Amino acid sequence: MKIIYITLLSLMFVCPVFAQQFQGENTDMSEMKAEFYLLKKSQNDSNKKLAEQIGKIAEITKHLQKTDGRLQEHSQILADSQVKITDVKDFANSQLNNFQQVLDVRSIVGIVTAAALLILALVSFQMIRQRMKKTTEQLAEQVRKTQESLDTESLAIDKKLLRILEQQMTAAEQLRNNAQPSQIATVPDHTLPLKVGEEMHRMKKRLDHMHEDTKGLNALKNSLTRLEEKLNESGYEINDLLGQSFVDGLTVQARFIPADNLNPGDRIITKVIRPQINYQGVLIQEAHIEVSIGE
Repeated sequence: MKIIYITLLSLMFVCPVFAQQFQGENTDMSEMKAEFYLLKKSQNDSNKKLAEQIGKIAEITKHLQKTDGRLQEHSQILADSQVKITDVKDFANSQLNNFQQVLDVRSIVGIVTAAALLILALVSFQMIRQRMKKTTEQLAEQVRKTQESLDTESLAIDKKLLRILEQQMTAAEQLRNNAQPSQIATVPDHTLPLKVGEEMHRMKKRLDHMHEDTKGLNALKNSLTRLEEKLNESGYEINDLLGQSFVDGLTVQARFIPADNLNPGDRIITKVIRPQINYQGVLIQEAHIEVSIGE
């Protein structure tokens, strides 16, 4: 009985120990199974990637085989082309040699003929050039003589016109001096002085474009000076606006034209169509002008 009791007591102390040890071994086994599962999954992934890489390598190998085949075809085509080029080159050299032989025979005659034609062309060109130069000089001389003749005739006409205008001015002045005070008009008649002023302005413009050696030019300038002095003595003044800057407020009739040779904003009177004339300091005829405006 004691033995049975002792045995039961021993089992009571030993069983918990074995139970605890067995539980620990089960835990280790679970962990090993989890690690084995992870290792197997990793190996499966690796095998899958390896299979994909092997497939890609197979495709690349197949593509390389096709490319190698095409290279071989192109190499054969290139070899055939080189053979054809060699044949064409040989044929061209043969034809060139034949042409060279023919050229050697005819070269001397061709060179002599070409030289003769070139000399003939140069001589003909020189003769034509001299003839054209002579004709041009003759035409220029004829034009110059015609222009001088026209200028001389124009100066003679202007001189006669100035003499007539001067006589009219003198007659008008004598008539005014001999008139009775009751016969003198309150407002003077400016018709004749205005006509004289415009004719003088026209003549001055034409004289500016004549050569200094033109016959009768100085005599006409002196006549113009005398007539202008006579106008000034009568109280009239011709105001030349040419070359002056245009300012707002001028009593003129102006036409504006753009000009590239002026600075932006510049306004210069470049042409006077009708002069400005004053009588005793008072404007009696406004000027007609052209004004160039810089852009």
